Amino acid sequence: MGTGSAPLNYQWSFGGSVIGGATNTAYTVSAAQSGNAGSYACVVSNAAGTATSATAVLTVNVPPVITGNPTNQSANAGTSMTLSCQANGTPPLAYQWRAGTPATNLSSATTSSLMLNNVQTNNAGSYLCMVTNVAGAVTSSVAVITVNLAPTITTDPTNKTVSLGADAAFSCSASGTAPLNYQWRMGTTNLAGATNTTLLVAGTKTTSAGSYSCVVSNVAGSATSATAILTVNFAPVISLQPSNHTVAPNTTGLLAVTASGSPNPAFQWKFNGTNIGANSSALSIASFQSANEGSYQVVVSNSLGMATSAAAVLLLNSPIRMLSYGFSSNQFQLQLAGSMGSNYVFESSTNFGVWIPLQTNLASNGIITFTDTNAPVKNRYYRGHVTP
Repeated sequence: MGTGSAPLNYQWSFGGSVIGGATNTAYTVSAAQSGNAGSYACVVSNAAGTATSATAVLTVNVPPVITGNPTNQSANAGTSMTLSCQANGTPPLAYQWRAGTPATNLSSATTSSLMLNNVQTNNAGSYLCMVTNVAGAVTSSVAVITVNLAPTITTDPTNKTVSLGADAAFSCSASGTAPLNYQWRMGTTNLAGATNTTLLVAGTKTTSAGSYSCVVSNVAGSATSATAILTVNFAPVISLQPSNHTVAPNTTGLLAVTASGSPNPAFQWKFNGTNIGANSSALSIASFQSANEGSYQVVVSNSLGMATSAAAVLLLNSPIRMLSYGFSSNQFQLQLAGSMGSNYVFESSTNFGVWIPLQTNLASNGIITFTDTNAPVKNRYYRGHVTP
């Protein structure tokens, strides 16, 4: 309001610029916005001159507006995560993070970012941010935090013993964030298609025996169960028979058999059909003599059955001697016992004066057989001896 000789003329200005039509003693800013903030003044004039009012500053307080909402996040237990909220409005802006349903304020969570360290399952849930200033308040949208738990084995598979051909089943269970993925292994090799909580080994074979375990995995990691042992019981099977051979006098005669079975089999050696005090897979006969010559075999047994080996003949290798001979259908056959690994030449004669070599053979086991497939009916003599 001004004083002076009438008439008085009024003109309002904003930031030094004349406001059109603002010529009353009062100027009203309707529905003030941030663009209306600034300095205002009024010039009063009459025929005698002009006077300018003091400058008045208009401050327009803008309530907060969310420009960036927090977003849903997923994290593995034990890791860290950060939620952020961006807002505009008249400063200062005050932030308050809230969690849960219904939402409650989080202590000391008063910045635009909320950091959660070493998150656990109790950190999972709904979060939002309230932003306030002198002009009002606004609340962000809700962000959901999911905390993933790595698998934990709750039930381990256990050892199994079955008979050959029977089924064997193993089970494993685990807890953790779903979905949980199961993979069974034999040893360190994954079993194709074995992805359930239960593993069925159908119609077991001897090759089914071994160690089994289950790896359980999810988005947060993996866990491996304890190892379970599958034992497949079966009657003894002989895979390597004892073999005929000769033994040097006063040395040690050796025979061996290779056999498998479950439970582990027992061994009983026989000499000429009679049990002897030898109960392992190998038989050792010290200071071999003529009394030890004969047929040896072993009975392999367990609770599920038994197997008897082929008979193996042990003979002295000295002196070199004929074991058998015979003539049939123009064939003559001669069998000798001698030194293992030696070469023997077989010869024929019609007069005992001139001997003609027919064949040279290696006596790999000390027992060698010679056959003349075109022998005359009479007047031919044979002999065999070690080659020089």
